[in-house]
Amino acid sequence: MRPVVEKWIKEFILIAILYAILLAPFIATLKFSQFHGDENAWLYCSKYFKLFFIDRDFHSNEWQDYYAIDQLPVGKYLVGLALVIGGHGNAIEKLRHLGPWGFLESGPWHTVNPYISSVELVEALYVVRLAMALFGGFTCFLVYWICKKIFDRKTGIFASLLLAYNPLMLFCSRKAMPDAPLLFFLTANVLIMIFFYDAIRQRKTLKTLVFAIILGINAALAMGTKFNGVLAAIIFASFCILIFSLKVYEYKRMPDILPGLAVNKSRVSKEMKTIGWSLCLSGIVALSLFILINPYLYGNPVHGMVTMIKHRMTTVHSEQEVSGLSLTTADQKVFFVIAMTLLPGKGVLLGNIFKIPIDLMLFVSGLILLLDTERKHLLKYRTVSPRSIILLWILITFAGTIAWIPMDWGRYYLPLVPCIVTMSGYILGRALSRSFQLIGLR
Repeated sequence: MRPVVEKWIKEFILIAILYAILLAPFIATLKFSQFHGDENAWLYCSKYFKLFFIDRDFHSNEWQDYYAIDQLPVGKYLVGLALVIGGHGNAIEKLRHLGPWGFLESGPWHTVNPYISSVELVEALYVVRLAMALFGGFTCFLVYWICKKIFDRKTGIFASLLLAYNPLMLFCSRKAMPDAPLLFFLTANVLIMIFFYDAIRQRKTLKTLVFAIILGINAALAMGTKFNGVLAAIIFASFCILIFSLKVYEYKRMPDILPGLAVNKSRVSKEMKTIGWSLCLSGIVALSLFILINPYLYGNPVHGMVTMIKHRMTTVHSEQEVSGLSLTTADQKVFFVIAMTLLPGKGVLLGNIFKIPIDLMLFVSGLILLLDTERKHLLKYRTVSPRSIILLWILITFAGTIAWIPMDWGRYYLPLVPCIVTMSGYILGRALSRSFQLIGLR
């Protein structure tokens, strides 16, 4: 057997085993997970999948109702798609008549109605939950892939396992709600950006533009799932601005450093244009697709977007008043973000050892090490490595979450979890590699 073929077979077997381990916690006890009142609303919203993809009715009055304006369309479409693929497409029409459910109940959680039987409702709920659990498992695999490309396989295994067994990740990925798909799109954004930057460094213009288009599509899907999906577009735009600025700096310094080498200056100028066109192309694709998948925006996209944002903010303010869990000041937001994602509690996996918060220690250690490594690379080569994508991802996700988070609800912290486990996996992978080196020396 050829060495290359043997290598791919081993890689495939490893990935298959790893994915089974990653998927197991999401599938286990899926039917018995507590019921969340919002699952009722998302099952109800499956009607929009039927309107858009089956009936192709883009002018129905239902595109003007509360849920069409308050919630973005991709999550609704995924719920409907899961029902159709799972053999429950006929239930979509019946799910229009759901009454309100109790929040986080394990007893009689839904109201009885004559349109759909309890058995059929439970089966429909399970199918959608299974789809969301698969998105959670796929996200863990994306984290493995990201870490393997940027760091090494050991880091990928550590990070993906930490994510798969994170309590907050498991809670959000076992509900018939679009939090797991959003996380998938946000994480996929990072992986595609790595391929995008590889294409730039290889000076392959066409390949770069193709990845820019894919990033635009993915950003539209992220933004079309939940409002904080805009983080995908912000992270990519920030990275483009960063590498464009470094190219401008290199271009301006070239006459002093490399006098007479016009070909190099031309090359840098071409790379600057490629980055600029990539950002423009990605933005056009993202905005066009975002409008295309949302019939509410067809008449007047700008007015429609403003109305949706205002409507959502009104809903959030009312939820803040009712829930009693509102976060209104910057210090509150910073405290709760750190407490819910890095300190021992419901949102972390490792907890304390000798009163030391292990999750916080691993995250901070990994982040400091990565910052120092990237700083040395920047000083030496006057350009950034793909590691800078990870740093931007962490910085913007934390800053965006702190700036936006309106309430102390678990799912609002979810985008931070892959960032945290990536840094934790990085420091654990480095520690394991050093241990192996010491053993080898002995």
